[in-house]
Amino acid sequence: AIDILDGRCVRLYQGDYGRRTVYPVEPQDVAVVFQNEGADMIHMVDLDAAREGRPVNTDIMKKVIDAVSIPVEIGGGARTIDHIEFYLDMGARRVVIGSMALDTEFVKAAMRLFGPSKVAAGVDVRKGHVMVDGWSRDGGLPVELVIRRLAECGLTTIIYTDITKDGAMTSPDFDAYRRLVTAFPTLDIVASGGISSVEDVVRLASTGVAGVIIGRALYEGRIKLTDLKEKRNAG
Repeated sequence: AIDILDGRCVRLYQGDYGRRTVYPVEPQDVAVVFQNEGADMIHMVDLDAAREGRPVNTDIMKKVIDAVSIPVEIGGGARTIDHIEFYLDMGARRVVIGSMALDTEFVKAAMRLFGPSKVAAGVDVRKGHVMVDGWSRDGGLPVELVIRRLAECGLTTIIYTDITKDGAMTSPDFDAYRRLVTAFPTLDIVASGGISSVEDVVRLASTGVAGVIIGRALYEGRIKLTDLKEKRNAG
């Protein structure tokens, strides 16, 4: 994960914009390191865009896309069909919708125009409810209902983040991911938030998730992608 706020690489603590860690590195340089160490995809989030409801740090996103050969997916601020198209035209492999994932008509339109391989939903959860507008507002719907509606709209990839775990390095809620994988066997559930060790990744793999997104643990050296790659190659 590469999260951008005010043009800089950051990690938030539990989604709080006021509790940020800023990393003195260029986003495109970080992306190249992640690629060279074995990442399958770069997950970028424009945190400014998530608050403002429109793309903001587009120049940075483009630099990252141009710097690597692995796919880049972009989330944050994609509130219209034009926003999705803009990111895809920029070269993003996939766009992650968050707040608009609660609008079933919007999701259906996105599926018709772009298909499930180009659009994923970021389901950001606090105490069982989906949060929107940059994690600042409770969307008022339970997570299982939201995911069920997304599946009915034809969407196939869900990035599930427990906000209380994000940036906290406290390990994910493994049982929650196991329940989701069991309840929605046709969906690709991607785990995000709280992943702080290689052991966390191994345990998540055993739940059946389709992938994991790692942020702070990479910046701080608690996880090395090369170690994960060796474990994967070893089966």
